[in-house]
Parts: sequence; structure tokens; C-alpha cells
Amino acid sequence: MLTIDHTIRTYAGQPGCMCGCKGTYNTSVRARKMAIKALLNDPNVQFEYFIGSYEGCLSVTTATRNRVLYLNEEGVKIARSMGLKERRVYG
Repeated sequence: MLTIDHTIRTYAGQPGCMCGCKGTYNTSVRARKMAIKALLNDPNVQFEYFIGSYEGCLSVTTATRNRVLYLNEEGVKIARSMGLKERRVYG
């Protein structure tokens, strides 16, 4: 089961650039708990593994929002064990 100990931070904002100009990054426990619940309950969640790193993320993109939960190495292992379809990207 994915817990806040397996996460690093969240991002919520408008689609497009994720440098922070269209949304915010948050490392609070509350934000990470909310993101875990929201993303794991969404059937459109995507799992991405960052090539060259041990980290990854869960994300959902809609026409109006990007929601991302960044995972540490243990979080990536748990996401894989949950059977989420994995996409490898350069991070």
C-alpha cells in the first residue's frame, strides 16, 4: 500500500509547463495524502518511471488540471506491484 513515506511531493496546476508558473509544488503531509487518495481512485492514473533515476510519479491530466504525485524508490516498487501500466520517461 502506498503511503506518504513513499512520496516526495505533489504538483497541481494547469496543463502545460510544470516549472511552477502554472501551478504549485507541495511537500506537506496533507497534500501528499490527498494526492494518494485522488490519484489511486482515478481510473486514468498514469505511472511514469524516470530513466536514470530511481524515482517516478503517478499523474492524471485533464483538460483543465495536471495532478502529479512524485514517488521515491520504494514508491516506484509499490506502484509496480499494484499492476499500474508503466511508462518510462527521461526525468
